[in-house]
Amino acid sequence: PRPDRGAVLRTLQAACRDRDASAAARSLVELAAIEWPDQPPLSLGVLAGRLSTGGDAVRALDRHLYGAGHGDWPADALWAAVRDGLHAAPAAPDPDPPVPPLYARQA
Repeated sequence: PRPDRGAVLRTLQAACRDRDASAAARSLVELAAIEWPDQPPLSLGVLAGRLSTGGDAVRALDRHLYGAGHGDWPADALWAAVRDGLHAAPAAPDPDPPVPPLYARQA
């Protein structure tokens, strides 16, 4: 059964309000699995790279949890960025256009 998106968002909001970094990270990964069920990001770093907004706050949370300094994390900024859900950044254009065939087809 698929988790309820609204319940996950409420859990994330509570985690941000309570400054519970571990709960916020779990909620973000769970929300990402709801948003992208075919290819869920498995880490906060991957999730941050996929977002159009909130990537910096997710990276700060990741650094807080796993970095050497365990610095502060912007709980309010994180919640503000993702309270309406996770939004993917637009896909970058393919830098390598397709190569034309070597031999043109004769009609």
